[in-house]
Amino acid sequence: MKKLRRSLSLLLCGVTVLSALLPYGTAAAAIPPLNSQIIDERTMEIGPGAAYSWYDIKLDRGLEKVHTVMFDPKNSQLELQPGKTDGKVYGMQGVSRMASDADKTGNRVIAGINGDFYDLANGIPHGMFMGDGRILTSPPNNWYAFGLKADGTTIYGPSPKLTRTVTITGKTTPLTHINRLRGTDALVLYTSDFHTTTTTNDLGDEVVLDIVEGDVKSGQTMKLRVAGIQKDKGNTALTEGKVVLSASGTARSLLNGLQIGDELTASFELESAWRDVRTVIGGSELLVKDGEVQPNGDTAVHPRSAIGTKADGSVVMIEVDGRAPGFSEGVQLQELGQMMKNLGVVQALNLDGGGSSTVIVRSPGDTSRSLMNRPSDGGERKTANGLLLVNKAPEGAASKLVVQPNLERVLAGSSVTFKSVAVDTNGHPAAWNGSAAWSADSAVGTVDGTGKFTAGTAAGTAGITASSDGLTAGKATVEVVDVLTELKFPDALKTFASGKSADLTVTALRNGQVVQADNSKLSWRVEGPIGTIDEKGTFTATNETEKSGKIYVSYRGVETFMDVNVGLPPVILEDFEKGLGNYLTSSSAQAVKSIASIETNEDFVRFGSKSLKLEYDFTGKPGTSGSYLAAKDVASRIQIPGYPEKISMWVYGDGRMHWLRAQMRDAKGAIPIDFTDQSTGVNWTGWKYVEATVPKGRTLPLTMDMPVRYMETQAAKKDAGVIYVDQIRALYGPGKDDMDPPVLKNMTPAEGTTVHTNIPTIRANGEDFGYDPATHPGTTLIDPDKIRFYLDNVRVPHALYPPEGRISYTPNVPLTDGVHKVKIQIKDLSGNQATKEWTFTVDTGAPKLVYQAPAETYAGNTYMLDVKGFHAVQIRDGQIEFRFDPGKVEELEAVKGGKLTDSMWQSSVDAAQGTVRLTWDEIHTAGLSDDDLLGQISYKVKAAATGSHEIGFQAGSISFIDSGDTHFPFFGLPIASTIKNHLKVSWDEFGIVQGYTTKFTVSDENGNGVEGAKLLADGIEVGVTGAQGILETNALTAAVKTYQLQAVKETMYSPVMSFKVSPLAGTPVPYNISVTMGEDPTVSRSFAWHTHPGTEPTVVEIVKEAEFTDFSQTNVKKVVGSSFVYNTYDLGTARVHKAVADGLEPDTRYVYRVGDGNGNYSAQGSFQTTETSGDHTKFLYFADSQASDLNGYKLWGNTVDKAVAEHPDAEFMVHAGDMIDSGYKESEWNMWFSTAQQKLMNSTLVAFIGNHEVMGNRENTDFLAHFNQPGNGVSSLKGTNFSFDYKDMHFIVLNSEYAIEEQKEWLRQDLAKTTKKWKVVGFHRGPYGSIYDTVNVREQWVPVFDEFKVDLVINGHDHIYLRTFPMSGGKPVAEGQGTTYMVAGSTGPKFYSLTPREWQKVTDAELTQMYAVVDIHGNDLKVVTKTVGGRVVDEFTLHKTVEPEPITLSLDSPSYNLKIGDSHQTVVTATYSGSNTGTDVTSLTVFTTADNSIASIDQKGILTGVAEGSTTIRAAYGGETVTAQVYVTKQAVQQTETTLIGPATVMTGAPFTVRLGLKHVQNLVLAQDLTFQYDTNLYDFRDAVSTLDEMELYKKAVQAPGQIRLLGVSVGMEHAITGDSQYIDLQFIAKQVTQNASGSIAVTTATLGDAQGHESQALPATIRVDVTTPPPGLPGDSNNDNKYTIGDLSIAAAHYGIDNKHPDWNRYKSADYDGNGIIDIVDIAAIAKKIIE
Repeated sequence: MKKLRRSLSLLLCGVTVLSALLPYGTAAAAIPPLNSQIIDERTMEIGPGAAYSWYDIKLDRGLEKVHTVMFDPKNSQLELQPGKTDGKVYGMQGVSRMASDADKTGNRVIAGINGDFYDLANGIPHGMFMGDGRILTSPPNNWYAFGLKADGTTIYGPSPKLTRTVTITGKTTPLTHINRLRGTDALVLYTSDFHTTTTTNDLGDEVVLDIVEGDVKSGQTMKLRVAGIQKDKGNTALTEGKVVLSASGTARSLLNGLQIGDELTASFELESAWRDVRTVIGGSELLVKDGEVQPNGDTAVHPRSAIGTKADGSVVMIEVDGRAPGFSEGVQLQELGQMMKNLGVVQALNLDGGGSSTVIVRSPGDTSRSLMNRPSDGGERKTANGLLLVNKAPEGAASKLVVQPNLERVLAGSSVTFKSVAVDTNGHPAAWNGSAAWSADSAVGTVDGTGKFTAGTAAGTAGITASSDGLTAGKATVEVVDVLTELKFPDALKTFASGKSADLTVTALRNGQVVQADNSKLSWRVEGPIGTIDEKGTFTATNETEKSGKIYVSYRGVETFMDVNVGLPPVILEDFEKGLGNYLTSSSAQAVKSIASIETNEDFVRFGSKSLKLEYDFTGKPGTSGSYLAAKDVASRIQIPGYPEKISMWVYGDGRMHWLRAQMRDAKGAIPIDFTDQSTGVNWTGWKYVEATVPKGRTLPLTMDMPVRYMETQAAKKDAGVIYVDQIRALYGPGKDDMDPPVLKNMTPAEGTTVHTNIPTIRANGEDFGYDPATHPGTTLIDPDKIRFYLDNVRVPHALYPPEGRISYTPNVPLTDGVHKVKIQIKDLSGNQATKEWTFTVDTGAPKLVYQAPAETYAGNTYMLDVKGFHAVQIRDGQIEFRFDPGKVEELEAVKGGKLTDSMWQSSVDAAQGTVRLTWDEIHTAGLSDDDLLGQISYKVKAAATGSHEIGFQAGSISFIDSGDTHFPFFGLPIASTIKNHLKVSWDEFGIVQGYTTKFTVSDENGNGVEGAKLLADGIEVGVTGAQGILETNALTAAVKTYQLQAVKETMYSPVMSFKVSPLAGTPVPYNISVTMGEDPTVSRSFAWHTHPGTEPTVVEIVKEAEFTDFSQTNVKKVVGSSFVYNTYDLGTARVHKAVADGLEPDTRYVYRVGDGNGNYSAQGSFQTTETSGDHTKFLYFADSQASDLNGYKLWGNTVDKAVAEHPDAEFMVHAGDMIDSGYKESEWNMWFSTAQQKLMNSTLVAFIGNHEVMGNRENTDFLAHFNQPGNGVSSLKGTNFSFDYKDMHFIVLNSEYAIEEQKEWLRQDLAKTTKKWKVVGFHRGPYGSIYDTVNVREQWVPVFDEFKVDLVINGHDHIYLRTFPMSGGKPVAEGQGTTYMVAGSTGPKFYSLTPREWQKVTDAELTQMYAVVDIHGNDLKVVTKTVGGRVVDEFTLHKTVEPEPITLSLDSPSYNLKIGDSHQTVVTATYSGSNTGTDVTSLTVFTTADNSIASIDQKGILTGVAEGSTTIRAAYGGETVTAQVYVTKQAVQQTETTLIGPATVMTGAPFTVRLGLKHVQNLVLAQDLTFQYDTNLYDFRDAVSTLDEMELYKKAVQAPGQIRLLGVSVGMEHAITGDSQYIDLQFIAKQVTQNASGSIAVTTATLGDAQGHESQALPATIRVDVTTPPPGLPGDSNNDNKYTIGDLSIAAAHYGIDNKHPDWNRYKSADYDGNGIIDIVDIAAIAKKIIE
């Protein structure tokens, strides 16, 4: 070892070192003179004659980290051994694992380095590989190798020649390879060193041979005996004591005739120079040869590994880290050679580098090895092979102590602790139970009994000694440092949890060398509201969240900082790793199926090993359907720590656009939260990260009882599917996780392409989203362990090249001709997944099986799947299997091809599974053409089948006449077909009613009636259709039951449909009676009620209360209405009656009853018509009453009773919607009416439609079946959108469920018409709520409320009381300046907790029923809200201060004359009678036109002529209107004109540009012939340049002076000139003049050509350009020093862009060199030129 140390020390001579300090006992090594500096270094003895060193050096390109292991190969205690994967050649694993596998008593691995380059797919090394003299892989050509001989000498050079032969029956044949993949026409010998099998395909033969004697070593001949023969078979098992001879192609004949027991021999001989090598490894090139660095053109900078031998025979293994900017950049190959030469190396071989570069070392005293370098992949890469340095010396008792570390630097006043361990005489770790005595040989510090060294205040060096009786003392060196040059935090940005403390770490450096520094010796401070830090560097974060700042640390003027965020980290609430023990396996609403289960398929697991699988089926269900993950009881609810801002989860969507929600709870009830919008829903497939905002202001603690709610409210979207959910978290601040999926790109072969090779390399590149190769040059940041590569639905082994993220696979069996499917899945290091799936086609002209079936089928009909052969005469045999859906097809039958004999054909049909397998044998003898059928599969589409059907390809194989018995598997795509029906059966809506006659219609695909079709009910014939395809019968409605109907005629079928007979419901006596507003509340009321369907007449008997004695009087008015049958979802069929009583007297109380006029009457009711005028109105206002049972609806009835009892003078009542829970359930409507029927019969009701009224699939229909309200709103929303005047109030009812934007326009017009003092609007879903705030309502309607100054908006939906501030423009405003919005709590059993919002002024969340009374007296509108218990919840008054003045409207003109296409801004003026002042009210006016086809007018008042003719426009504002006549005439045709644009003045000698263009272009212009005239006394023409890329110019000077002719051509129709534009720059220079002069430039002729070749003339154009002389002094001499200087140039630059319109132009115009009125780049350039001149 002394000789080794001396040699290394000598090599350091002449190298500049930043630190002269070398640790005691260090073996130093030279660093190449590459403008390098040693920053730091360490060396340790790791075994007899072996040392490990690391260096931090600095090259011109940056820092480098270098590791070396140097050893004496002649030392008998050391041995260099091959590192293998599980002891085999095939496969890959890290060097650390290779070392662990080899390490054992007597064979202790003390160091290792990665080895040869290799096939990334299988780990087979490129070069020769040997160990203990045994040939592990045969050498290739064009490669290099390193060899170590038994005597300890080494050899380098091209891969040695290995003569390898096999002798069979006296014939000697060369072996193609040993332990390599078998190619074409190859003979390969496989040994048990290769793998567990030969990994070959079936395109060859293999012979298993017993080893009788000998080994696979140079100079030996093996005797072998045949133990087994595999014909047309590969992948033979490899076991000890046996080898396998594998042949393909032409080499197969060499094995013919071999029998079990036959003997043969195999011989091996390396060329003479390599004959006695024991260890060999391959490499790409020689770095040093005979002491000279070898030239190399590869200038790439990468991590590198190499092995070399010095002149004294010692071996150096070296590794240089790279691809780590700021840590280690990497080196070029030639630089690596120079490094090794300077280490004294005379021969060197380059090993695999990049991410493969690995060094492991067992440090003195350690029992295991450590990874010493920093691999560029981010971790140790699995590689093919390696070189392991082994200490074979025996292990003994402790002999000496070793101090760790052997060198340390420490800051003055700081401490560092040394450790002592024992080793034996051979360097092995040894047991030692003693304690060391520690001492320091300098006054720079002290060391205590534990090895802790404490530095003093002075700089200096000390030796540290650890001694123990009987053992050689261990030594180390410590340097005390009192100067630092840099401080580094480990993180540039760090997040701390609120209220938590942490001890910070910082790296102290002196000139790049790490110095151990106690935090207490540094100065600490914080900046910003993030918390506090003490003198020891302990940081305590503030208890607040979402705070940012900085932490600073300094030492004697050296300072650094770290950005800090404070907040609570996310908390995982549920990751499903513990299963679903806390949840119900099924929880749903209106669902056919809802199943929660655990999923373990890794495709559907985002984190860990499990996720939630939620299966659902909403098909055919009414109302709101939901599939839930629900806690099984209160104790099982998720407990949520603190108050999160959001809840997040990962969802694998199914793209079916259902609503994803969750439900939390506090002490006051449920808190629904939304992960998606209700309308868009889960509109993605695959994994996606989603968040839901947690409402503010809830009461802690919070829990979650439904972590997942997957819901659908729209009948048209009800279907079935499955979603997966993983990692539900609580977020307490912005999520900073990586949520973006990685990127897969550069797929090859590309989607849909055809390749003409059957062994294509299939590849793609994967990288993290936002991947930056400069930051991460060694890896694209995808997880190598999570890559999955599938070919034809079979997972295959792939190769990965991390620096490019290149994922590839080359098939080991040739692909058959035809289509192939590739699927690649990757994940980034955060677990985000990306998947790409595509197909390509192989076409080599080889034979193949092809199949086809119809893409369109009809129910009940039979079809054929045909199978043919391409180049059928070359196909020996084959097999193909398909799977049909037994639920869609039947009568499966295999049909033999016509030319085949029975012996050539087999078939297997499994009808239950739907599988059909066709097998052919020796069909090449059948004389087939490509048009002949090989076989068919007959299948019948079931008569009841609908939708689509897929014939799935299951498997296939094929063999050829020239491939022996080898069968090649092939892949095929499924065949999808639609299932159609020839017939359709329908019936009248009320044909399902019990006892009614049903009119069935059977029609064909074109809608024509089909005569003679049978109608089957549950398979039994009901009848046959007659003319027009009609069958009328009451046979099916005699009993209440459900039938399955189908129409059939010959082979034509209709879909099977469910026919459910609806029972007769209701009673002859009217029930569910309501009285609602008529169109004019002063003279009309409307009525609605229900009866049994048999009660048909509709009669209202009505009489003035003052004149009433009984209903038999002659003064009783009988109003006859209409009725219709109404099929309910749950109770059967009832009859709905509606009637309108008109012509009543205002302000009159009436009594009435409803019935059939034949004895079936209701009880007596009453109502009062409205006064024609008056300023006092009072009405009751109720909000949501929805319930699910009678007890719930009794709460509603009780609330109405309380309100009416307290306010018997209320004139009508309003219900704000969500009257019931499920609008399609008649049972709930019955309960709603019954609990308040007496009060409803004696008042007038105004009902708003809510979301729960439309929960079925009939939109507004269920609501309208119960109320008879006005229809003066949007036509499609009659009865749910209307308005009426009530004394001094205008009341508007809107439908917040449908047609929001359409109602907006109606709303503007309606409000513009009214002159009433008070404007009240009501609808269900409000824009300013608590947990809900309906965005589309806020965006569409609220601006109209603001515009027309609506006073009060009343809503429901939130189940809580709230009142807003007056609102305008989306913000609270002063009293009287905006609209007040309110929700009057709940009148049923359902309540929501409060979600605070900025618009809320008053809220009340008591869990009790409430009602409000609105009382208008003159200029005051008072609202009082009470609970049913009598507590006043809120009261407020809106006050009108000034009566509006009467106005007169006028337009800016009594009539308008427009040309087609012209527009005019109309102006509407309102003149107030009192002040006689006019105000522009255009923006508040509603405009309409009588005929939009003549003229249109928008809501800004812009009037536009559309077509020739006349029409009328109408403007409405404040209840007044004004009209005007509009006359539209044709535009006069304008001739195309040329235009010239340029400067008005230029300075003498200055360049300038005039731009030519066209305006009023009538036709496409593709060619132009232009002539220009210019004043030659004033201008020189320089050039003409097109500003359009696709216009070519051809220039010609005309004979006459000052004339230029240009031809312009636009290339392609898409580049034709179609409108006004400027496109040619004419470039001139003003001539030198002595006085100001004026001239012109003109277009004299312009001929234009269009696409049809028509020519036209454009009008000429002229521009005058004055040439001016400079003002007194020099132009551009801004500093007036009579010369051009840099000061003039800077003044011009400072005022660049200022023109003569600037107010201070006189100050700056001296910088306008050319005098054109603007300081531009021409001026700057001219002044600069003058300076240079």
